[in-house]
Amino acid sequence: MQTEPELSQKWPYATCCTGDDAHCVCGDMERSLRGWKRGALPKMTQDQREACLAEIGHVEGYDINEHRDETDAELANTVLRAWIDYARDKGLL
Repeated sequence: MQTEPELSQKWPYATCCTGDDAHCVCGDMERSLRGWKRGALPKMTQDQREACLAEIGHVEGYDINEHRDETDAELANTVLRAWIDYARDKGLL
């Protein structure tokens, strides 16, 4: 189980999307993205937004310029969708 002080300063603490912090398998970034998607975290910093755009830019078919003006919740959702598309493309899902 991760607790707030153990997380890097780059990604704010967010509770597990399943409600079971003790068995959460999400990494720090994913937990934070899910928190922003739920509207449960403060506004993203510019560094966090840039990291999100970089993640999106690694996935074929995504253009980061189309996502620069998204809200934090929209940007977080786009990263999560991009990760799923990447996993599907690689035959992991």
